[in-house]
Amino acid sequence: MILKKRKNIRLTEFDYSTAGAYFVTVCVFEGKILLGSVSTDSDTANIQQTDIGRIVSQSWEELPDRFPNITLDEFIVMPDHIHGILTINSCIAANASNAKLGDIIGAFKSLSTLSVNRLLQRSGSLWQRSYYDRVIRNEKELHEIRKYIRENPLRLSLRQD
Repeated sequence: MILKKRKNIRLTEFDYSTAGAYFVTVCVFEGKILLGSVSTDSDTANIQQTDIGRIVSQSWEELPDRFPNITLDEFIVMPDHIHGILTINSCIAANASNAKLGDIIGAFKSLSTLSVNRLLQRSGSLWQRSYYDRVIRNEKELHEIRKYIRENPLRLSLRQD
C-alpha cells in the first residue's frame, strides 16, 4: 500500500509546546461510525457512546496523568471523530520539559487504539493519520469553540433529518 504524502497543516514557525489552549479534532480511520450515535429529544441531541467511544473518552481523560502540564477543557465524542480543547501549561518542575501537542495527541491515539484493539481482539488503526488543530488565540475564541463543541451533536442531528 502506497501512502500519499500529506500536506503539513501545522503552523511551520509555531512552537507547539508553547503554553496555551489548543482545539483538536481527530477522525476515525476511513470515517467509520464506531464511537457512538446521535439521539434527539425535542430540541436537544446527545451522543450515545459505544464501548469504543467510552474507551476513547477514558483515554482522553487520562492524558493529564501522562502529561501533568496539561489541563483538559471541553471535549466530545462524535460518531466518527472527537473534538477537544486542551491547555498546555508552563513546565511544572525545573527538570520537566513541556510536551508538544503532537506528542500528546500521538499518545492519545496510540493508547486509545491499543485499548480498543484489545477489546475487539484485533489489530489495526482506529484513527486517521494526523489531526486538525487550532491555536486558540483569545478568550472570545475559546468561548466560541466551547460552544461549537457543545452544539456539535445538534448540528449533526439536523444534517441527518
